[in-house]
Amino acid sequence: MNSEEKPTLEEAKAKGMLPAVTLVGQDGNAFFIIGTVKKALVRACLAHLAADFQKEATSGDYDGVLRAANEVFGGRVTIMKSKIPRLDLCHDCGAKPGECHGDNCDVERCSVCAGQRLMCDCKGHDKKFARWVGLWPGYAEAKELGVDLNEFSIRYAKMFFTKPRK
Repeated sequence: MNSEEKPTLEEAKAKGMLPAVTLVGQDGNAFFIIGTVKKALVRACLAHLAADFQKEATSGDYDGVLRAANEVFGGRVTIMKSKIPRLDLCHDCGAKPGECHGDNCDVERCSVCAGQRLMCDCKGHDKKFARWVGLWPGYAEAKELGVDLNEFSIRYAKMFFTKPRK
């Protein structure tokens, strides 16, 4: 294969060009599986294989979709239903989900600036708005947005953790 030729599926497999695909939280919806596999092929610079995959995946029943996906990814497609995370007590102050954080809790976010409440002295903080929800602040939002907690904190924290002004 020269630099101008596009690899076949077998060549891509042999060179380890295909990523593993995990489908979580979509309950195995056929259209979601097809779209996810096609996107993975495009990201792996194998867009030319996407049409063949779709043709194969849509030529039969649901089991055919799974067979086609596993054929492309060499059995490295994992389909799982999402699990509802267990809601825990705040690790610092022991607040139960839905309760306000205790004084000097290092987890509580400020409802005015979105920073760590322990480190700010903003006026007008609303403890009820910043109550403990059972998950680390930003965890669910970051997961839904497809970013890690660091990126969430930099780009989105103020949007989610500050109380709207009247």
